[in-house]
Amino acid sequence: MQQIKQVMNVVKTARNPQAALMGMMGNNPQMQQIKNIIDQHGGDPMKAFRDMAEQNGLDPDEILSMIS
Repeated sequence: MQQIKQVMNVVKTARNPQAALMGMMGNNPQMQQIKNIIDQHGGDPMKAFRDMAEQNGLDPDEILSMIS
């Protein structure tokens, strides 16, 4: 949970949050799956998060309130 908060803080403070997130992913093979999911959602990590949460019956705003 702490790592998620740290990533969210980096993304929030970056001038270009999407570029910041992609830069953190780098060429890490473990992150490739996440990058593919984001790419499938037009390169928008927040849209990917919201869509996946809703597909799984979760309220994305509730999740965000727990980690912010």
